[in-house]
Amino acid sequence: MFKEIRSNPIEKSYWYAVPAILYTILIFGLSSLEQSEIPRVGIRFFDKFVHFLEYGIYAYLLMLAARFSRFLRPIRYAVVFSLVWGLFYAGTDEVHQLFVPGRDCSFFDFVADAVGIVLGIWIFYVLRDKAFIRKKPFSSAKDQTVANDEETS
Repeated sequence: MFKEIRSNPIEKSYWYAVPAILYTILIFGLSSLEQSEIPRVGIRFFDKFVHFLEYGIYAYLLMLAARFSRFLRPIRYAVVFSLVWGLFYAGTDEVHQLFVPGRDCSFFDFVADAVGIVLGIWIFYVLRDKAFIRKKPFSSAKDQTVANDEETS
């Protein structure tokens, strides 16, 4: 099975989605914790920082998955996908917390999530010139033409 995945670049690209999927599950699990199970930190607005950091990482992982996807390879598609999906998930996560004892839905938590998403996408965009991100899993002439067109735009 693994030998087949290594030889097929389309199936290989799916492995880039695994961290984003696992992180989605982690966010859901952490959001399901009751307020009494979450340790208190005496720093003002620390929870907003956690939301910001949590969704910044999530957006970065979404960009990584989208960038190596066969369907979202142009950077503008990856940015739109990551932004829309990240904001959607952040919103549904806040609504989900309404049903968790001791938790509530907070607009300011959503704003912290949104700022984190935008920053995560921006960091990926800035770092995309690094070899490990820029390297394409496909190597056909058509894909090279698309990559060249994308770099000039």
